[in-house]
Parts: sequence; C-alpha cells; structure tokens
Amino acid sequence: MIKAPTFFLTAVGAARVVGGPPAPAVPLLLVFHGHLGADIASRINEAIRSQDIDIDRLLIASIVDLHHVPRFMRPAVSLTLNAAYRHAASQLPASFSPSEYVLIAPDWTGKVTRNFGMEQRFNDVGVALVTNSWVISNSYIGPDPITATQEMVGMAIHATPAD
Repeated sequence: MIKAPTFFLTAVGAARVVGGPPAPAVPLLLVFHGHLGADIASRINEAIRSQDIDIDRLLIASIVDLHHVPRFMRPAVSLTLNAAYRHAASQLPASFSPSEYVLIAPDWTGKVTRNFGMEQRFNDVGVALVTNSWVISNSYIGPDPITATQEMVGMAIHATPAD
C-alpha cells in the first residue's frame, strides 16, 4: 500500500478544498491533466457518472497542472477555469450540486502533480484513485484512460471491506 501524498488545493467556482488527509468518506478519483487534456478529463467524468456512480460513492476532481503559466497570466487563466466550471455546471442535471460534482483544482506550482508522479500531462491525462484510508489503490497513464478508469472505479466501488 502506498500512502497518497498530502495536498490541499482549492477548486474553482465553488472554492471547495480538495485533498487530504483526512480523506473524504468515499474514494477520490484524481484526474491529472494540462490544458490540452481537459476534454479527456471531461469525458472520463461523464463516463463514470453515466454508470450512476454519484458523490455518495466517489468524488472526482480534476487537478490541472499549471506550473508553466507565468504569474502575470494567472488572472486570465483563472477566468478560463471559471468559465470551464460554469460550462460543466450547466451540463449537470438540475438535481446535482455543481459545488459537489464539478471540482477543477488548479495546481499552480505543479507540486501535487509531481508528488503523484503525473507530470508531463500536456495533451493526455493520468488518473489516481485514492481510498478513504488515504492510500493510492490504483493509477493509470496510458492510451485508454476512460476504460482504465471505469475498471479501477468499478473494482473500488464494488470491493468488499475484506478486499
């Protein structure tokens, strides 16, 4: 078992803090990406939510590696992230709370991304599944992140306590 690195990032839009420990009461799926991987991250989120896996069983947070953005450009990038939050929130069913379902957390220093071994995610994504005991139960970097993520989440959601 590998303990997940400690981190706390503030998600845009809802200003909700993502991270730990302590871990949330449910597994936390972290989707690491740069600006070119945002579409894939969105498709991962849609694929998982289409399986009727709600926030009572899994939290999903996008960790956006923005360490390469110069400090003077951060306000403009923040506006873009907030627009992405509003767009994603507008796509949710009316019964879903955007502050719980849309977690886009900028990693301005790249430290969280590096600590999870997910650097160099420019036009693709890396995913890590952190259990509610703050252990990395699975991770993936590769050509088919949607299928891999669905499989790892399925195993985590359907695992028995003895697993």
